[in-house]
Amino acid sequence: ETERTLQLCQSAQFMLDARRKKMLQELFRIYPIQILPDSVYTIRGIHLPHDMHSLTGSDEIISAGLGFVCHVVSLCSKYLSIPLRYRVICNSSRSAVRDDDFDVFPLFKERVVEKEQFDRAVVLLHRNIELLLRMSGITTPTLPLLKSKPNHILAKLYLLFH
Repeated sequence: ETERTLQLCQSAQFMLDARRKKMLQELFRIYPIQILPDSVYTIRGIHLPHDMHSLTGSDEIISAGLGFVCHVVSLCSKYLSIPLRYRVICNSSRSAVRDDDFDVFPLFKERVVEKEQFDRAVVLLHRNIELLLRMSGITTPTLPLLKSKPNHILAKLYLLFH
């Protein structure tokens, strides 16, 4: 009886893992992350610079890209059954992250948003992605494509899908 129960549990776990993998693959099809020459990372064709304050991308584009990342992180958390350390508030290009003290930090750039608040939101989003990687057993960048900028937010997210 115990062996039969163990086999059923192992079979259910295998099916659950297969389902999770399939859902992550579907998510990657919806939100493709590309690594272009010169370590340029895009999500759904939107370039996210390594330095979010660089002049290579407009505030609207960066905000939209971070909104996509926020949505992907939220869905990965649900699909993998891994609770996030910092709550993400998905609202497209006006997304945000809430910390332990219930302070809300915007993941979008506008003149009214302080640089420190935006930077804190990006750090908290990074920490959520690192938590997902750690809980999934992914520790180091193993793909040669990620060697140049392994700390880029999209490089870390890319690892969840591969």
